[in-house]
Amino acid sequence: MVVGSGSVAYPITIQITQDAWDAADLDVQRGVQSILDLNPIPILSSSSRKASGIKQEGKGMEFHTSTNKRLQAPGDTVKSKTMTFDRYGKGWGH
Repeated sequence: MVVGSGSVAYPITIQITQDAWDAADLDVQRGVQSILDLNPIPILSSSSRKASGIKQEGKGMEFHTSTNKRLQAPGDTVKSKTMTFDRYGKGWGH
């Protein structure tokens, strides 16, 4: 379950490809795991700076952790029923 700005929780499927996971630093993996352990997972607006969750950016969704590197789901939006995180790199908001 995820929850957005409307405070209504709804179900989505989150997929992380093995290649993206393997490429991620250990700090990012730990941050992503801690986000996945939340129930519901917060969906953050693009203006969020410090919070952890899944963040909406102009290019798609990304796991927002305390590092400047992110697992990313290009093209996905808050309305996606399935988010596929298949890229790893510097955050789009940086």
